[in-house]
Amino acid sequence: MLNPPKTFVLDTNVILHDPVNVWSAFGDNRLVIPLRAIEELDRLKSVESRISWSAREASRQLEALLDGCDFSKGVKTPSGGNIRVEIENRNFGNNGSVLANTADNVIIFLVKKLADANKEQQVILVTKDINMRLKARSMGLKAEDFESDKTAEIDELPSGFMSVTVNDNAIRLIHQKGFVNVSEAGFSESLFKHLYPNMCLELIGETNKTTALAIFKDTTKTLRLVPKPPMADRKGKIYPKNSEQSFAISLVSDPAIDLVALWGPAGTGKTLMALLAGYKMLMSKEFQKIIVFRPTKEVGDPLGFLPGTIDEKFSPWTRPIISNMNLVMNGKEERKVSDKAKGQLPNLHLSVDDLLKDKRLEILPVNYVRGDTLNYSFVIFDEAQNFSLHDVKTAITRAGSGTKMVLTGDLAQVDGNYLDSRSNGLAKAISVFNGQEIFGNLKLKIGVRSNLANIASGIL
Repeated sequence: MLNPPKTFVLDTNVILHDPVNVWSAFGDNRLVIPLRAIEELDRLKSVESRISWSAREASRQLEALLDGCDFSKGVKTPSGGNIRVEIENRNFGNNGSVLANTADNVIIFLVKKLADANKEQQVILVTKDINMRLKARSMGLKAEDFESDKTAEIDELPSGFMSVTVNDNAIRLIHQKGFVNVSEAGFSESLFKHLYPNMCLELIGETNKTTALAIFKDTTKTLRLVPKPPMADRKGKIYPKNSEQSFAISLVSDPAIDLVALWGPAGTGKTLMALLAGYKMLMSKEFQKIIVFRPTKEVGDPLGFLPGTIDEKFSPWTRPIISNMNLVMNGKEERKVSDKAKGQLPNLHLSVDDLLKDKRLEILPVNYVRGDTLNYSFVIFDEAQNFSLHDVKTAITRAGSGTKMVLTGDLAQVDGNYLDSRSNGLAKAISVFNGQEIFGNLKLKIGVRSNLANIASGIL
């Protein structure tokens, strides 16, 4: 006997989270949209934030589904289910409840009303608000998170790296020629099936245990040599300190790769390596500018209204990028360079201020990326774990001619509202782009910031 259809009651935050695909995410089951949710969409459509686009898009999608039908009786969804709008009972006095007459509680009591009226059918509240789920469950109701857009757990996402054993001749050839054909490496057929485009590999000789770093290029079925990190300081200049950072530099610098995801714990050098590679390509005129987009999330209590221009308001969020660029350009924090010295080096920018004034470096809030087309630019979306799926889609689809994009972030430090380690835009990009010829992916694990930072990351 087939299982009877379930009834899912959608909270407003679920609709806002994925206003395009949510209607098809529940298969042939029944969807109920509380009237209060539509009222909230109407209120949020004019809010000055990224939420306003989601609210307007959700309203457009609902209207397209309605298409002249009676929404109170139900309309067929694209996945073969049914969707309808339900009017809630907002007179809490009749419910004998001590709960406040809030939007969340109105929706919870709608779920209760539907569950009481349909004892033989599962009625489930779907919300990304964990406290709303707890309240609903405390009343004996079924409640769950929106799961359809979630990726695998962090440890199950492709790391982009693997150590493999090859024949000794392959190690010799790759060091001689800079590449080696896969057929010459002695891979087993089962191992070859685990390779995907632009995968980072540590090659280990089967008898002499010598090593090489390589990136697998699927189109040519070759392993391309990656330079190992230098063993000594290069006169204060920033350079890759370990194999992971060498792989990161190679992925970001590869002209055949348009999108790179560098992710992992804080202090592993994700943003720094992206800026280092971007600066070198800017100086060699491969790109016209570096653009860094950052979310405006705060650690701790919000500061509230910040006076001044948009540049002045956003200034606190630019400091990490400016500090990293100073390291990239000078090997140390910002230093003053005399006009005479600048005159002797007319083609070399020794100051981050010079790049900012020339608009060769821009650090911007991600809120304003919509509608733009980014041509011939090296673009970093920093702290991308705090972007939603639609934020990342909006960002990546801004790519114009000659543009490369890098997503950096730590999936264990998600601050975005209603996002977690599995539902944010960075995790989704890693999941869906992996295997594409134009995509590079690497999880960095080795902390290089300081011994204190490494210990704190592990024990706090």
